[in-house]
Amino acid sequence: MSAVGIIAEFDPFHDGHAYLIREARKLTGADHVVVAMSGDFVERGEPAVFDKFERARAAVRGGADVVFELPTAYATSGAKIFSEAGVRLLSATGVVDSICFGSECGDIDTLCRASELLDNESEEFKTALLKYQKEGDSYPKAREKALLCLGVSEDLIRVMREPNNILGIHYISAISNYCNGIKPYTIKRKGAGYHDRNTTGDGFKSASEIRTGILNKELINYGNCPICADDFSQVLFARLLSLTPEQLTRFADVTEPLAMAAMKHREKSMSFSELASKVKSKNNLYTSVSRALLHVVLDMKEEIRPAAGGLKVPYLRLLAFKESSSGLLRSMRDNTVCPLITKPADAPCRDDELFKLDIRAASLYNGAVLAKYGVRMEEDMKRGPVIVR
Repeated sequence: MSAVGIIAEFDPFHDGHAYLIREARKLTGADHVVVAMSGDFVERGEPAVFDKFERARAAVRGGADVVFELPTAYATSGAKIFSEAGVRLLSATGVVDSICFGSECGDIDTLCRASELLDNESEEFKTALLKYQKEGDSYPKAREKALLCLGVSEDLIRVMREPNNILGIHYISAISNYCNGIKPYTIKRKGAGYHDRNTTGDGFKSASEIRTGILNKELINYGNCPICADDFSQVLFARLLSLTPEQLTRFADVTEPLAMAAMKHREKSMSFSELASKVKSKNNLYTSVSRALLHVVLDMKEEIRPAAGGLKVPYLRLLAFKESSSGLLRSMRDNTVCPLITKPADAPCRDDELFKLDIRAASLYNGAVLAKYGVRMEEDMKRGPVIVR
């Protein structure tokens, strides 16, 4: 029995994701597809447009066999931690022997070269990087200039600019450094780019375009009760108005300059997104600011999240599975060293801080759905996985 792993947000699940699942199964020859998926909040620092169980159900109907939740502390972190956590979770299942991901370049050898380059930073590179950062360049721009100084080709640097290539490079690094028995594969993305708002030919719409259509009520067939960042504005401002700048820096990813800017603009902003737009700067990109503000909403302190390279996966929370894949789940129970959670109320990891954050995040999300739509979701602590027949 072989299984290919996919790390995803599926925010929301769409035809391009179904294509990835089909092609991953075909490319690797795997018997099963196992997904590590973000829960109710995602890497760009916002809530998922639909709740985690609805997205997990869609993924299984779209071809996946099993979907596990990537812990919130990791799912709402930057690319390096997000990628490492996803790889470690899939490895912890004990059955995944390959990982497949979409990328703009579609060439695994090129991405492996980029991964090796970034994993072995020379002192010359570090010196050049620091120099350009001190001159005012953002980290991505400073990194590009430093790589050019080392003679890295423009073509490879161009590959390292694309968002899905970047994630792929981090997946490969995590596999190489922590899960060497897993083989990476990539599939070239079809259709719109990550942020594109239109498609041509037989390509797929981007998730960004689909989310915009859903939130603008132009698309209605993707799910129920869509949620956006501004639905958490009240929670955010209630917290900000009770904190000092020093207290604010205790939350994950909140730097001192970001804290000062948030305090400066908190009383002149009317929403989560407006505050994020005012706080963003040359060195604080919108996504980084949004991620930091989300951690304030979630009450996620820095100490809950280990540094990259030392992440732990203390449990496997099952969100959805195909009924015919029960044999795969039995194999996981026999091979994993982590508890496989189907009943959160009975979980042996209930006192784990990562697990408590997942439950807290789901409660906040469900509260937003209740406030916006008058729909009461089942309590996360009592909710078992979705079984797709």
